[in-house]
Amino acid sequence: MSTEFLTTHEVADLLRIKLRKVYELASTHEIPSVKAKGKLLFPRQDILAWLQHGKQLESTSKLNHTPPPVLAGSYDPLLEWAIKASGCDLALKLAGSQSGLDEFVAGQAQACGLHLAEPLSGSLGWNHKTVANQAGLQNAVLVNWAWRNRGFVMLSGKTQPFRDVSQLKGLRLVRRPDGSGTQVLMDWLLQQNGLKPTDVQWSEVCHGETDAVACITSGEADVALGLQAMAAQYGLGFVPCLKERFDLLVHRKAWFDPHFQKLWQFTRGEFFVQKSKQLQGYDLAQQSQVIWNA
Repeated sequence: MSTEFLTTHEVADLLRIKLRKVYELASTHEIPSVKAKGKLLFPRQDILAWLQHGKQLESTSKLNHTPPPVLAGSYDPLLEWAIKASGCDLALKLAGSQSGLDEFVAGQAQACGLHLAEPLSGSLGWNHKTVANQAGLQNAVLVNWAWRNRGFVMLSGKTQPFRDVSQLKGLRLVRRPDGSGTQVLMDWLLQQNGLKPTDVQWSEVCHGETDAVACITSGEADVALGLQAMAAQYGLGFVPCLKERFDLLVHRKAWFDPHFQKLWQFTRGEFFVQKSKQLQGYDLAQQSQVIWNA
């Protein structure tokens, strides 16, 4: 009988619950059980099948769950404008790439914007490796939004003598949150050019692109690693450094919902293309290209 039936103690150990909870489940018939000569027993095969059924229900629930219509992650001027202009009704919760990825994995956002630099033997990759190695990530697709010109933003009169990263030594740099896409990239650029973090002066932490350019216009810092689009918008000087890939990680089911279909349809129009040119620093040649599919 011991091979065919489990005792209350064995079920409690198997389910990692208290004995009282086992009796409660049995009394409400939520778990398979029988009584033999006044003793409560649990058919082993029925208990295993009950457990497997519960796992399948949980898995199905996760697959069918669609997160709220929120776009988290990093900020992009063109994306913010397109969401508002298209009327797609996606809410914005922009607090950085890593924060957005965490919210996406937790099921708190339908999408997140990413520009996470991935150093690869002296060169850079973007986003792919990070999302592919992210634990708990499923039912998602990574698509390109745009390539963006990133470089050094400063007051317009200061750009002429500035040639490369090595000239940052001794200057006051805008600091972004640790782990953010911009700060990871800045740390990599310093390292590649033989500079240590202590070779520059850092401002207080700025949590977004707008805060970063405000730090320059107020005179609190000399240089920010920023976007050409932001420099143009605020009349600041810009020295290009590289192109970065900005991607959207989107919940696969949400991709077919009206929110994203309306946004993506809007990007096909001439109005959107003209706006990207007006903002400056965007390359849309690979937009909507699938980078990775979970």
